[in-house]
Amino acid sequence: MGLIPCNVIPEEILTDHPNRFRATFIETSISVHSLADSQRMREALRALDISVGIDVARIETARQVDYVLPATCQFEKAEATFFKVEFPRNGFHLRQPLCPSHPGTLTEAEISARTARRLQGPGRHQVSGAAALIAHREGAQERA
Repeated sequence: MGLIPCNVIPEEILTDHPNRFRATFIETSISVHSLADSQRMREALRALDISVGIDVARIETARQVDYVLPATCQFEKAEATFFKVEFPRNGFHLRQPLCPSHPGTLTEAEISARTARRLQGPGRHQVSGAAALIAHREGAQERA
């Protein structure tokens, strides 16, 4: 898919082009609050067929998406830092979790890995998994 400038994401969602963005998977981002036109980004997220966020808290962006997958905070997981000590020697620091994670939370990496496996499934194409998520969302809306 590639990378695009953040400030054009609302345009890519709200256009009437047949290849417009229809879904998003946002990982620990305050894009609703930090982009140039916050109101337009809110409008765009609500216009998507499906939107999923991974976050440690129900921040502004998480309030706009359809599903929020709860992640562990930085103190509940191991974190790694790579840094240049002195060329050509580089450094690596691994910090162990400082406290146990809250029940029902996973690291962002584990959430992404499990989501990718479920969307792909054995012998299935990713689109069929995404279509299943959209169908699940539409069913939930009909029941509401």
